[in-house]
Amino acid sequence: VIDLNVVKIPNLISPNADGINDTWVIPQEYCVGSGASVQIRNANGQVVFSSENYLNNWPEIPIDFTYINPVYYYIIKTTDGTEKKGSITLVK
Repeated sequence: VIDLNVVKIPNLISPNADGINDTWVIPQEYCVGSGASVQIRNANGQVVFSSENYLNNWPEIPIDFTYINPVYYYIIKTTDGTEKKGSITLVK
């Protein structure tokens, strides 16, 4: 099953402090005031960010790039029980 709404959620950001696409900005329907919860996990499955009032502010601290562009995974849960899942790739 393909969830067409996931297309609206970006899967690529470039947190290089140039002021363009530095944070993960998702549709307002999942942000502060919506009641949705946002969780971001690293490739090992560890929760690196969790919020009940997401402010389009992840990552809040610099990400350490080694030899590859890191991939993270998100889970967004809405008040009606719907879940959105996908990946976010960070590029320099």
